Amino acid sequence: MYPSELINIAKLSTKSMYGHQLWNIGNYSIEDDLAFNDVNLSPNELEIIYRNSNLISKVIDYFPTEAEHYGYRLINNDGVTIEDKNNYLAKAFKEASICARLYGKSFLVFNPEKNEPLSSNIEDNDYQIYQTLSKVSKNTWMTKEYKKITFDSQLNKKVEYIKKSFPDENVFVFVGKRTYDTKSDIDDENYSDSVIKGLMTQYKNYIISSEFGRKILQNLSNLTISVKGLSLQLKSKDMRNRIAERLSLLDQNRSTANAILHDENEKVDYVRQNLDNVSDFITNLRGILLAYSDIPEEKLFGYNQGSGYWTHIIIRQLWAEDIQTWIMNNWIENLYKFYSQINPNYTKIIVPLNITLTDLEKAEVEEKAANRSAKLVQSGIITTQEARSAYRLTDFTLNIALED
Repeated sequence: MYPSELINIAKLSTKSMYGHQLWNIGNYSIEDDLAFNDVNLSPNELEIIYRNSNLISKVIDYFPTEAEHYGYRLINNDGVTIEDKNNYLAKAFKEASICARLYGKSFLVFNPEKNEPLSSNIEDNDYQIYQTLSKVSKNTWMTKEYKKITFDSQLNKKVEYIKKSFPDENVFVFVGKRTYDTKSDIDDENYSDSVIKGLMTQYKNYIISSEFGRKILQNLSNLTISVKGLSLQLKSKDMRNRIAERLSLLDQNRSTANAILHDENEKVDYVRQNLDNVSDFITNLRGILLAYSDIPEEKLFGYNQGSGYWTHIIIRQLWAEDIQTWIMNNWIENLYKFYSQINPNYTKIIVPLNITLTDLEKAEVEEKAANRSAKLVQSGIITTQEARSAYRLTDFTLNIALED
């Protein structure tokens, strides 16, 4: 499924390169367009790609979904956890982050109907997610129209346009792929962009620079056409131009990437295709997707990388660090802004490094610890009673309590 989906994503990325239709690769030379131009996609096109591609939806959803699961901890002056994630707030942040990654930016507004300050009882704060807002004064967010997007239980989208103003304290901004344009601030269009748009741009630039990649896409769809008296017609320059014009219309109207003409009197048993470098092309497309999304291969494609418990523990450790970093970069500022208004008793917010071992992995760790303890007992460094101290608690620990 995934190789064909990568090909489809590559085809979609050529949309802005060939204006007449979404799927046509056409005859293209690098002089026809400048490399490294952005792919332009409308919000509707972004939604279509998101909803019809498992890979794209994973790229958009994975980090926000994992962030909701990992959560955060509110710590007071004494270092005590006073709140271990609020599920309602984490869910709102996740939905806003998914919307931001899809469209480039989103605005999570609390109490949009009541237009009241945040309540200390978090669940009492209603919220809506808006695709666009514009800041026009110090403490008010206003625009002629707010585009309000909601989804029902069947994930059907509802779009409304309303006029309203909100206090700045109730508005939380989430971004997709940061552009790091030093001349723009958070309200500008160039501040951040859709993750999908950025990925499609990467694919497009690769296809422009890849001669064999373009040939592969060109040859994935063939149409064999029988033309009466083709051999005679090709002798005339005027007829050759008319045939080419006709094929161009077929190309535009039927998504035909490659046409093979033959005279009706010629016997054509079959058309043989030899697509060299397809494997390399797929590998490169996959590499672009992995590099741009920052998601491990086994998470995105379900591949089993490496073997042994320790290899998988290391992979999960690295993934947990990536999630922790993503939360720090995307959520922590908004978490500070939220809790500073409703809970003045906290001093810091901690994002946990969430690593959970399976039962088999726990057994593997205990076996290695038991071998270590056996050597320490044989050497007279610890007693058998001290070796048992690691098992006294509910959960096994690598620590050994030494007797006085």
